[in-house]
Amino acid sequence: MMHPWAMAGRTILRVILALALAATVSVACDDSEAVTPSPSHDLAEPWQAVPFDLDPATLAAAVAACRDVMGPGQVLPPLVVVDARGGNTVIVAYGLGGNTADCSVVRDGSGRFTSMGGSAGSSIGEPPIGQGEVKSRGMSTTSVAGGIQATYVVGRAGPAIAAVEVVIPGGPRVRASLANGWFAAWWPGDFVNKPQPITINGYDGSGSLIGSGS
Repeated sequence: MMHPWAMAGRTILRVILALALAATVSVACDDSEAVTPSPSHDLAEPWQAVPFDLDPATLAAAVAACRDVMGPGQVLPPLVVVDARGGNTVIVAYGLGGNTADCSVVRDGSGRFTSMGGSAGSSIGEPPIGQGEVKSRGMSTTSVAGGIQATYVVGRAGPAIAAVEVVIPGGPRVRASLANGWFAAWWPGDFVNKPQPITINGYDGSGSLIGSGS
């Protein structure tokens, strides 16, 4: 027969182990709760110099609106980059070599996207983009939510380019959206006919400036 003190000792040991396990679980829960995901963005936010990703439903609606304005029979190059940075406005760009198409779409109060303008073009025999090169395919003026005039640029970036920044004379420095070797960005104001051109800078993965264009 086990001595009562021995039984009490085992009981105390079990309690200690249970408390230790509970403390471990509590710490694990606290650690997991401390890891908060990156805050999501709403397209209705004010314009900002740094772009953000759209949720899948909003992205699909914006791309569909651009595709519709191009015409159901229009053969487009692949979708390459989408630029969203608030203002209920999205720039959608298609590209393959010298073939391009792009448009700006604006979301109204009902959540419906409408195209505010766009362009398409083809350049035969365009040379491949250099490793550290950034090259604009041209700027366009458009209207964004609220009837505000805005400017957007679409262009190509070489394989060594990890980030693209648009420097606007007298205006903000704008981080462009970059994907699939293409970049796009929009900002408030009509800068197409300004006497001083914008500058487009390309940076490598370490943040060093390796390419510049206009």
